[in-house]
Amino acid sequence: MTSDDPQRIGDCLLAGRLGVGGQGVVYDAYDGQGRRVAIKVLHPGTAGSGEARARLAKEVTAATRVASFCTARILGADLETDRPHIVSEFIDGPSLRRAVQDSGPLDQDAVHRLAVAVATALAAVHGAGVVHRDLKPDNVLLGPDGPRVIDFGIARTEEMTLSATGGIVGTPTYMAPEALDGRRAGQAADVFAWGAVVLYAATGRDPFHAGSLGAVMYRVLASEPDVSVLPEPLRGLVFAALAKEPDERPAARSLLLGLLGQDTLDEGVRVAAALRPAGRAGTQGLGRVAEEAFARLSPQDQQRVPEVLLRLVGTDGNGVRTADRTEFGSGAESVLAALSQAGLLGVFPKDVRITRPGLLLAWPRLREWVEAEQPGLLVHAELREAARRWERRGRRDTDLFHGPPLEQAMQWAATGRHHLKLNDTEAGFLAAASALTRRRARIRRAVTGGLAVLLAVAMIATVVAESRRVELARLLDQTEARRLAAYADDIRQSDPVAAMRLSLAAQRLSDVRETRAALFSSLVQQDVGALDPPEPGAKYALGTGGETLVGAGTDAIWVWEAATGRRLRTIKAPGLAAQAVSAASRHAAVRTPKGVFLWDLATGARLPGTFGAPGDSAQLGPEGKVLVTSSGSEHVVRDVTTGRVMLRVPAAAGDYQVEIGGDDRYAATTVQGGGTVRLWDLRTGERIPVPAAGHPVTDVAMSRDGKVLAFSGGGKTSFWNPRTGRRIAASAEDTVDGNVVLSPDGRLAAVLGPYGLEVMRVAGARSVLRRGSAVPDAESLRFTADGRTLRFIDSTGRALSLDVGPFAGTRSLGGGPLLRAAFSPGGTLVALQRRVEGDRAVELWDVAGRRLRRIEVPGPRVEGLQEDALAFSPDGRTLAIGPYDVPAVVLWDLTTMRRAGELRWDAGGIYDLAFTPDGRGLAVAGVERDRSVVRIWDVASGRPGRPLGVQAEVVAFGPGGDRLSYGGTRNGLLSLGDGAARDVPGMESAVALAFAPRGGLLATGDGNGRIRLWDAARGVPVGPATDAHTFEVGKVTFSPDGRLLATTGESVRLWDTGSGQAFGMADLGVSEVMDVAFTSDGRSLRVVGGDGAILERPLDSGALPAVVCRRADGGLSPDDWRRYVSPEVPYRATC
Repeated sequence: MTSDDPQRIGDCLLAGRLGVGGQGVVYDAYDGQGRRVAIKVLHPGTAGSGEARARLAKEVTAATRVASFCTARILGADLETDRPHIVSEFIDGPSLRRAVQDSGPLDQDAVHRLAVAVATALAAVHGAGVVHRDLKPDNVLLGPDGPRVIDFGIARTEEMTLSATGGIVGTPTYMAPEALDGRRAGQAADVFAWGAVVLYAATGRDPFHAGSLGAVMYRVLASEPDVSVLPEPLRGLVFAALAKEPDERPAARSLLLGLLGQDTLDEGVRVAAALRPAGRAGTQGLGRVAEEAFARLSPQDQQRVPEVLLRLVGTDGNGVRTADRTEFGSGAESVLAALSQAGLLGVFPKDVRITRPGLLLAWPRLREWVEAEQPGLLVHAELREAARRWERRGRRDTDLFHGPPLEQAMQWAATGRHHLKLNDTEAGFLAAASALTRRRARIRRAVTGGLAVLLAVAMIATVVAESRRVELARLLDQTEARRLAAYADDIRQSDPVAAMRLSLAAQRLSDVRETRAALFSSLVQQDVGALDPPEPGAKYALGTGGETLVGAGTDAIWVWEAATGRRLRTIKAPGLAAQAVSAASRHAAVRTPKGVFLWDLATGARLPGTFGAPGDSAQLGPEGKVLVTSSGSEHVVRDVTTGRVMLRVPAAAGDYQVEIGGDDRYAATTVQGGGTVRLWDLRTGERIPVPAAGHPVTDVAMSRDGKVLAFSGGGKTSFWNPRTGRRIAASAEDTVDGNVVLSPDGRLAAVLGPYGLEVMRVAGARSVLRRGSAVPDAESLRFTADGRTLRFIDSTGRALSLDVGPFAGTRSLGGGPLLRAAFSPGGTLVALQRRVEGDRAVELWDVAGRRLRRIEVPGPRVEGLQEDALAFSPDGRTLAIGPYDVPAVVLWDLTTMRRAGELRWDAGGIYDLAFTPDGRGLAVAGVERDRSVVRIWDVASGRPGRPLGVQAEVVAFGPGGDRLSYGGTRNGLLSLGDGAARDVPGMESAVALAFAPRGGLLATGDGNGRIRLWDAARGVPVGPATDAHTFEVGKVTFSPDGRLLATTGESVRLWDTGSGQAFGMADLGVSEVMDVAFTSDGRSLRVVGGDGAILERPLDSGALPAVVCRRADGGLSPDDWRRYVSPEVPYRATC
């Protein structure tokens, strides 16, 4: 679970995430009876959508009509709450896709049983009058009693009509031809998907997979998959199910008849029940995990378990809280370690928490303990906080309980407790409060007098009152700051400017971890503006450079400032009925039932004439100088000012499209699905030679200065210099293609493909930003004039702004894409290898973008790409280069830029290198004579030390040089003093290691994207493993003060080591990360990407506010402060 996940939904407590999709999240949870369930919840960003709620309601309707033996039974639903959700039966088993990915394709018997199971489910689904419409390997769960078909999110019952949009719904690689070409998808479409699912189970490959949506559609519509791997009769049934025409496919019951010789569902259920996922047992429930961990404890520790856990329960007994480590005595350490090892607790240097709230309902023992203690939980909470405050402020009498609060706490402590025990601070607090009460009683009986005494008492009382006022104000500021920081994170996409300003206000009130994280998120968030549709029912377009938003509706046209939403102009247009609008700097083209009309936005006047016939589409050039109208027979390009026709292109039944670029001087035509591109100079009418792209081209774009030409299609995007005909760069195969737009200076490109929006740096054709949510309208993409902001209109009509400035002006280590890169300590130098086949050289650069040296790596020239090991000494003066397949390490002196030596042995290769903290030794993890060996070499003499007795692919030294962590084949800690190696349970498959600067913590990352913190001295985990990345962790590294941890994978993430939580937003906006480093003062983080670009982000909380103030164009105004901030907190300027 992440910090954004709720603890509770309805009467269920959550225990983890089962999956995440575009619409919502599916949680593992427990209901009020302790029953394990699955809860599907809409994302906060989509929960307000009527369409999303309607889809969820349709899923409930469809799933409840289907027999429970073939799907996950619906247990409840609430579609009216702020978090619409469905509660369903928990199916304990992997999806078919996960099972195949983990264990390979199914054997013939298992494929047969799977085919029977899914056919049985479809027969039941169709018999209930339901069409699933999204059957795929991900939606088939291999449960303990046989496969189940789940996710009826886009299902249709017989009473329902087609979707109002008529758009494609489903997963293209498993969609029937009729669903892709716009026809109604009925039961035959599910049968088609059945055939594809069975073929996937037998081969491990999606039968119609391709690199782009267009290619997938072509394969589904035109190609015949190979079914020869299947035995008869399954082969013939799958072949028939994959027929292109729906009326040629068998019904689901006919499939059963062909597989079993009968079409009864009972027999299908019986055969399917024998199918089990290979090599994968079901996941244990939380209650069983907790009970097994409890059973392993000693009797003394078992008695301490309720004392520990009840301190982590909320005051109402229905949620969990985070407790300070000081609340637990030293006797609880073994319990904390055991429960942390079991994944039940997160135990961090500063605090402790239950990581999965569902434990409160899942474990019967804990439920009993909570029920017994519940009446006193609130009393204990008040006592706990008062005692901590008393201890923190020097045990002052003024902080002690007296009167009714003391009497209530004493009564609970004496008779109301069952399992909770007072810690030393709480017991001391009650003892001191009782003693003070007795002393005050004696004092009240004494006779006192004298004006001087009364004056002294009054003065003391004034000082105490002022002190308490200041402390209360500080606590109020801190509480409000945390609330504002959390709220800022909640609204980052819906109102990004307000989020940035709220984070500034939070930091101004209190400099705590949560406010620092929120401020950092404001620095790296992609969204910097969101303008809701100002006029209901209007059609919208962005003007040139995205500076203005133009709307056209009934009888009027409006112009707004896109960044602020300020209305600039209203143009009355009686009789206007806008169907679509295109806008540029000065003009708007509006498509109406009568044709296309043009308006001058500066004067408000309509230009004379009608452009194009009714039904023609219209698009202004990016600069607004030309207008393209398109009909079924031709495209016409006109000069907007004079109306002169500049170019006519036959549309050939819609096969051609026209794109305008180069300051509206050039027009390019493309053949859909082909690759032929023609380019015309609109001023002269001449056709210009175009370089051959070398891949299919479905879209073209040209920069404003005409120096960059972009081709996109066939799973690839390439960039060319049209004047020289030379290619600038091209993306990798099967990566990104779609509608493409270039920034005015040609540095960046925005590509809208089937899976979302990507921003690419033209120089290396590498993605620097990916966005799958809020997908833009293809024609609305606009870069601002400075190229630092990308604006678009999303599917809901909102005008969104993305900050792409950090990618437009980054420093670059030019020369082509990188294979590997490593920062020196402090991030001042970069050693890198290029993605060039056969090139074994290492280049040395400084972060200013200057190449210092090219170093040839020893060894034979190799075919393909060769990634070698790189390591800098702690002082940054020596670079070690270890070829993967050569038994030698080259040492390079970076002060003289000369070769300093070589470490060589008989035969083998190198996995990893690590210098000792003093730089005198170098650990080499590699292969010697076909044996995996770790050995420490003396750098000065070149002499090898003795093998350390461990096998590893990665190594890291502790800061004192007395410990070595190793990972890969074996994983654990090695004491260099006595040579004792200890493999650590739970540290399996580590691929990245790092010690904190002070040595107390060890961070590991594994091949599945998980990271974990460890107590380096004891080798026990500090909290549970965290799913940090989608794929393998590339690197883990601590900040100089050890407070932050940076990890890399498909992106860069930061973590607060004290709490174990993510520090700010998850993604810094860098894709294909090569390496990451903190500067030596810890004030900045540097990242080098796969195209050689270096991005730097400030981390210093003192410097961040000024940067965020510039991004947000100021802080909260006094009016906004009153709107967002508690009235008890007075206004403070933030910028």
